[in-house]
Amino acid sequence: METPDSNRPIESSVENKEGLKLRILVAEDKPTMQRLTSRQLTNLGHTVVIVGNGQLLLDELATKTYDLIITDIKMPVMSGLEALEEIRKLYGNVPVIVYTSDTTKETVEKIEKTLGAVHLEKPPSGDMLKNAIKTAMKNK
Repeated sequence: METPDSNRPIESSVENKEGLKLRILVAEDKPTMQRLTSRQLTNLGHTVVIVGNGQLLLDELATKTYDLIITDIKMPVMSGLEALEEIRKLYGNVPVIVYTSDTTKETVEKIEKTLGAVHLEKPPSGDMLKNAIKTAMKNK
């Protein structure tokens, strides 16, 4: 695997036993969370591409199509919420999960009601992540 702090996307995948294989774009700036999220998603059988901030997320979306986006909120250059606002303007209702340790009512409400994304507390367990993916894909 490439170094997590490179500006190039990191991609990994394995075959999914359930036959549902999603291309998932993850925006996360912390190398530990990049590795954890990548491992969890590839263990679920999905193809994962990881970028380090919201601007790189938008750059990647401009060149490739993804089934689902997972983003942190607090990142350098551009936050996940800023990126999500742009995603909604440019791409409409693409499924998005926002994972963060911020569980304040205001933040959760903005993520779920205003921006139409799924809120997931960080760090998520594998089951929590799997359930959030199901919820996000149902809302598609």
